[in-house]
Amino acid sequence: KEEKDGVGQYALEKRHRCIRSLFHFAKKFNYIDEDISLEVPKPKIKARKKEYYDEDEIAHLFEVIKNVPEHQRLMITLAITGALRRGEVLGIDMNKDIDFENNTIHIRRSVQKTKKEGLRVKATKTGDERIVTFDEITMDEIKKYRAKRLQEIMLIRDEYKGFIADNGEKVDLLFANIDGTPYDPHTVSQFWRRIVKRYDLKPIS
Repeated sequence: KEEKDGVGQYALEKRHRCIRSLFHFAKKFNYIDEDISLEVPKPKIKARKKEYYDEDEIAHLFEVIKNVPEHQRLMITLAITGALRRGEVLGIDMNKDIDFENNTIHIRRSVQKTKKEGLRVKATKTGDERIVTFDEITMDEIKKYRAKRLQEIMLIRDEYKGFIADNGEKVDLLFANIDGTPYDPHTVSQFWRRIVKRYDLKPIS
């Protein structure tokens, strides 16, 4: 009924999860004897159609991002040319994951943020590691950017913290705050949306 009244399938599914959660805690704390929400089936939803850029749109994107800050341009370039997720770009260790001799980057971590645990550097979303090859021009830009990062770190010296991944390993992230703490993944989405709006690009995730 709600879907007919204008509530979309994804909003309906979210309401279903909220109601299930309310009943779960009501039973847990003995406000009710039985969780009747378990009898209500989960709404069926169709998978969202993924938007993507064609060759002309990618070429246009590379033109407009020449005007954005260097770290944003490089993050977008790696995401587009390497098919990397947002968190995977943020999880690149500048000392351990980049092979300039073979023009490859080892993708094995992802930066994630939750309300409960805050920022974390953990395994990729699928848990799979992979080696991604990039073109020489992009790798040369990465090398120059990395050199700047190392110079910045030398200037602040003892103020540099780095970050400890979930497995206990210290990581030195290529894209991070000056003290080595991770960028919030949400800020990446924010600057991407601003770029899309500013240059009238087709919205994609």
